[in-house]
Amino acid sequence: LVDCNEEWTRITYDELPADIKTALEEEKKALIETNSTLQQQIRAFNREKHFVNSFATGHSEDIVQFNVSGERMAVKRSTLGLCRDSVLAKQYDDPLWKRDGTCQSVENWDFKRVAKWALEKQNIPDEVAQKLNESKIDGSALLAFGRDDLKEIGITDPGTLAKCIRAINELENSSFGNAILVEQSAYCFGKMIDQLRLRAMCRPDDELPPAPEIREPDKKRFKRVVDYYFPGDEASSFILGHSP
Repeated sequence: LVDCNEEWTRITYDELPADIKTALEEEKKALIETNSTLQQQIRAFNREKHFVNSFATGHSEDIVQFNVSGERMAVKRSTLGLCRDSVLAKQYDDPLWKRDGTCQSVENWDFKRVAKWALEKQNIPDEVAQKLNESKIDGSALLAFGRDDLKEIGITDPGTLAKCIRAINELENSSFGNAILVEQSAYCFGKMIDQLRLRAMCRPDDELPPAPEIREPDKKRFKRVVDYYFPGDEASSFILGHSP
């Protein structure tokens, strides 16, 4: 609740006319209630951030980690799935996506998942996937592989070796290695995620949070980011708070 020891909550209006006093007291009461709601949301917001930060270096399936133009962000999967029509919900809260294994850290991949990655990787010959599968190379081993290791399992062509090493290095630093790569403004993407967190904290009978405050130079960019992840008027209003 609001700290009633704050000076402004103890102001009286006894010296004013009755009608003005009544109006000001009602306004003060409304401010106290609004401030109380705000403080509750701030505490809930901090609990949410603490929860996801506690998993920042883990591999929990309840957390999705993003690398947004170099800035790490971690979000509950359920928070991303709040708006069922959003790209975030369809991509990161989809049961098929979870079963596919892409939500796992590379270190947790089994040898079949490693072979699948190699088979789907452009510019890498199919024989690489076959060699990795035959040798049962799992994710943790793949990340430790160098040229000599690749040669030991039968990959000897210099060009193929170079392509494999580059692909492994990209994998380690890419969306699958540690966090999902998002090439968007970290400021705009972060504001959108914060708004989702506020929505996640709302109970059914709560008022929805107001539209996020965006600094002037980033307003157009923020609108584009929202339109991308929340296509359509109904979806975008989930973040913007109104129809665009």
